[in-house]
Amino acid sequence: MNYYKGECELLLRKYFLCVEEKRALEDTVRDMRRELSALTDELAIVRRGYDDQLSQMTEHVAELNGKLAGIERERTEQKTPATPQRSGVGISLFPLSTLASG
Repeated sequence: MNYYKGECELLLRKYFLCVEEKRALEDTVRDMRRELSALTDELAIVRRGYDDQLSQMTEHVAELNGKLAGIERERTEQKTPATPQRSGVGISLFPLSTLASG
């Protein structure tokens, strides 16, 4: 009977060790879930911040593009003469060599 008593005590000790290990692992899992939740919240905040920045930068680039188009339009208007020329006036139907030899 001593053998069975010793065996039961050994199994009981192993059981209590397993219960303690289970509690420790449950605590670890709970802490990891809290950390995961905090990191997920932080990621959402950072993502919103980046989305806001990207939106602002897109608006700014669109404004700069509009200003650049206006500047280019002004330059084009300054380069064109006040009296419009007819297109095609400078084009010759005959090559210069034909006119010079004839």
